Amino acid sequence: MRQSTRLILNTSATYLRMVLSVGLTMLATRVALKLLGYDDFGFQAAAVATVGLAGFFADTLGFVAQRQLAVEVGRGDQSALASAFNITLLLYASLSLLPLGAAAVLSFSPGSVLTVPSGREEAARWVALLFGAQVSLVTLAAPFRLMFTVHQEIAQATVFDIVQVLLLLAAALSLYLVEGDRLVWYVALVVAGYAVMAGLLCIFAQRRYPACRVRPAAAERARLGEFLRLAGWSFVDSFSYRLSTQGVVMALNSACGNVASAGYAVALQLAGYQGTLAAAIGGAVTPAMFAVSGRGDQASLLRLALAYGRYQCWMAMFFLVPIGLAADDVLSLWLKSHPPETTLLVRLALLAAAVPLLTNGYAVAIGAKGTIRGFALMMSALNGLTFGLVAASFWVMDLRSSWVVPAAALAVGLVGAPVRAVVIGRWIGLPVGRWLRETVWPVFAVGATGGAAAAVAIWAIPDASPGWRSAVPPLAAALAFASAALPAAWLLLPSDERAHFSRLGGALLGRVGLSRRAR
Repeated sequence: MRQSTRLILNTSATYLRMVLSVGLTMLATRVALKLLGYDDFGFQAAAVATVGLAGFFADTLGFVAQRQLAVEVGRGDQSALASAFNITLLLYASLSLLPLGAAAVLSFSPGSVLTVPSGREEAARWVALLFGAQVSLVTLAAPFRLMFTVHQEIAQATVFDIVQVLLLLAAALSLYLVEGDRLVWYVALVVAGYAVMAGLLCIFAQRRYPACRVRPAAAERARLGEFLRLAGWSFVDSFSYRLSTQGVVMALNSACGNVASAGYAVALQLAGYQGTLAAAIGGAVTPAMFAVSGRGDQASLLRLALAYGRYQCWMAMFFLVPIGLAADDVLSLWLKSHPPETTLLVRLALLAAAVPLLTNGYAVAIGAKGTIRGFALMMSALNGLTFGLVAASFWVMDLRSSWVVPAAALAVGLVGAPVRAVVIGRWIGLPVGRWLRETVWPVFAVGATGGAAAAVAIWAIPDASPGWRSAVPPLAAALAFASAALPAAWLLLPSDERAHFSRLGGALLGRVGLSRRAR
């Protein structure tokens, strides 16, 4: 199978997962927010962010491990792949103890770090311990999931994700059966779902890929040095990223309380859906970039880096534009009632999550080359700036409003994207002019064309009544955006990509025609 065809099919599988999972997770959030209340829902969001900080060591390994495993897959060396996998597994197993330790420490005095609702200290302790177990389980299962990713078999991983979402929905719906303290029950069921899926993922991965069988003796010490060298700089980047994402959630909770945390959690969930839409491109292209780098194909690496950012931004805009323009209607339809400022938080969070996508391909390209020291230092400075702006706004300027958090992230993103394009572009041999022509211009043109059409559609529709009629504005905006953006994107595609899509579409139509004639 051609690499470009594999990328298209893997991306399609990821979008299928998104279509099936987004509605289910939105329903789960609606039920949980309604039955837990703003305080408990906001507290559990802040608690998982706090305990999750201990998982930054595992995040450090994620990018490095994927790079090492994908390079060996590209080279076709099964012995080296087994060695790389078992080194990864040993490191992840060690790091899985950290979230448990952090949760144990937090459970002694959760009120010293988080805003604990009155009379909920005992429940807060259990929530901290349970979330520690969840992060630990996810860490242990990560190497097995990576094997599906580096083999570019996204469809198999998609099945596990859909089942995980179904278990999350089941945990939320079970709250209707519980009287009394629902918070601990909900968190316990969520963690149980993660435990089941982690076990199944490990079993199926070992059956499918002989190289990922647990054999500590296969881990070669000579490879450990390269892992640790790359992981060291990745750690710097990962820690700063955690500080700029989960650290600001802790700061928001401390400065503004649980209700503000609940509103921001809703905004982050929608931004997460947008990220999922864009990440489908990354999930398919990242292992391909590592593989072509392992083969020494510099031209393909740079071409994929530019396509990475272009397609990610295009896909994100299919969510950003209609949801951003019709945020009030979306929130009314989804939650009925929501914390104050949530509409503004949603719009800012969506924009803040979209801007860095312009140069995401650069990050993968520099990682594929294995020279991430300068990148890690630069990203640490930008992430630290985000946290610094939030902290200064809350405790120096006494500007204690929840919109400060996504606004700071957006401001830093607008500065950071061109900085990354210029600096990393020099390191990987990619001129900034090419980035402007092949990524920024197509993204701007498609966004402006589709955004104008969506805005006209919103303006032309009278104010929707409460209830299901509030679905009309976002749907109209989505249809208008797609109608204008898709033709614009097609015209702006590079000629070779447009030709390949045409060939693939023709082949699919030919198969459909043969199938009908066979009937």
